[in-house]
Amino acid sequence: MIPIPREKESELIQQVIINKFLNSKIEANVKYGNLLKVQREEINSETKKKEILDKATSFYKTYKFNPRLQQLCCDFQLLEQKALKFSLSKDKKKEKVVEQEEELVR
Repeated sequence: MIPIPREKESELIQQVIINKFLNSKIEANVKYGNLLKVQREEINSETKKKEILDKATSFYKTYKFNPRLQQLCCDFQLLEQKALKFSLSKDKKKEKVVEQEEELVR
């Protein structure tokens, strides 16, 4: 479980990566691309999304109160903080670009 922003960019990146494999001239890469495509479709089905989210939520709640589990796993709170900081910095960069474009239009 890695916290990621829910933006279209990640969906687009996944599609580009899968297409690279599917369009390869190497048969093993094409097979791997097909596997990735099937997995993505399965994961994105509504029933699987709910199942994955339920399991992740349950695990996270257990993790928060289990010091032994915290030693064995990633520091989820730190990862969440860093993901939020990254998202905010991306938003600030987008705002600056928009401001610069608006100044050019004026």
